[in-house]
Amino acid sequence: MDKNRSKSHIRVFIPAVNEYPREKAENWAKKYEQGLRHTLAQQRKAVPNQKAFFEKIARPILEGSKYWVSPEVSGVISQKGRTGKEIYERMEAKLFSRKTAWKYFRNTNLAYKTRDGIEAKKIKDWLPYAAAYYAIEMTFGAWRYLGSINDTGEGAFVLASEWLTGRMDCLNFFRDQDERLQGHPVLITAPERASEFRRGLRNKLARAVMILDIFNCSANAVSEQNDQINEFVNGFIRTEIMPFKTDGNSHINFTVLPETARLRDCRELRELRYRLCRHFLDETVSNKQLVPPLYENRIIPSLVHTLIGHPDYPVCVDMYLDIKVAPR
Repeated sequence: MDKNRSKSHIRVFIPAVNEYPREKAENWAKKYEQGLRHTLAQQRKAVPNQKAFFEKIARPILEGSKYWVSPEVSGVISQKGRTGKEIYERMEAKLFSRKTAWKYFRNTNLAYKTRDGIEAKKIKDWLPYAAAYYAIEMTFGAWRYLGSINDTGEGAFVLASEWLTGRMDCLNFFRDQDERLQGHPVLITAPERASEFRRGLRNKLARAVMILDIFNCSANAVSEQNDQINEFVNGFIRTEIMPFKTDGNSHINFTVLPETARLRDCRELRELRYRLCRHFLDETVSNKQLVPPLYENRIIPSLVHTLIGHPDYPVCVDMYLDIKVAPR
């Protein structure tokens, strides 16, 4: 292996906020509306009875909640001091009750019910709220690392995963704020595992950013997530590559830029939320920047507030994803 060619070092920029294009939110709402007339029939076909509700809806929700009721985060999300085990058991009891299944079928019927010859589709009525909510959520959430910073290129995590699997075309993905410090893309894993590694790394990085937001980018949270990511990478690397370690010769690290921190209720971000809301909603609602109760998550409110940039959550901060590869 050519040691000089294997050396590479880049910094991929992840902004605190990346405004989601409003036309994308509009297109999302239009496609959703166009599919409404088919949705109820599809729901009934997919979930025809109580047994199917438990298997296809209740069970996946419960399985997906396991991390959020684990000891490392249950203290953050519980408003009443319940342990993760207590939260999990309460969720399980509610999700697998006949009353919950009955409410599901009743409410989906009501959503498409026609009264006095006038369509009273609740879902359709809420679409402007949903579009505004979606645009704000993406602006403060996934669009930060999935969306381009300028008109060309790909998101931060796509660039990172392509760089570490030797995809030379990812050189076209660099944005204005990204830095190529040394070398070129390096295939750090076996070719037959490259696709699996790319998918896994993107998911790992996305989860890490969400956790960092929840813990307000504290030093302990950053260190813990960096350790987990490097441990994941080591499960794929070839023997010719020096093992990954936080701040080591080979590493993939989140680096927080504290000087860029902004309060989420600062004037700049309030105006940003207002612009996004005002595109879909009237001025009264936009001025309040309210999320309607239908779209509040009552189980994990702090998480949802983080993702949508709720003003109660204090800080937005820029980050770099620093990626360095060294040969043995």
